[in-house]
Amino acid sequence: SIVHVGQGSSGGISRNAIIGEYQGLKLLYQKHHDLFDRFMLSVLLKWGAALRWFIFGVLGNNKQARETYARCFSLA
Repeated sequence: SIVHVGQGSSGGISRNAIIGEYQGLKLLYQKHHDLFDRFMLSVLLKWGAALRWFIFGVLGNNKQARETYARCFSLA
């Protein structure tokens, strides 16, 4: 038997999965990349979070997306 947690089978992506992806990338770059690479990752993650916040949260009128990508922006 298989149990899907956090919309695992519904096609949706959970808030924790999105935030975990941002945290995982930051950790990977902290361990294996130099300062410039970490800076560039931070810039790209912030841009990505801001764009997703606007597209999915504002234009899509999705409160959960606004909250999730605002959190991701602060993590980047």
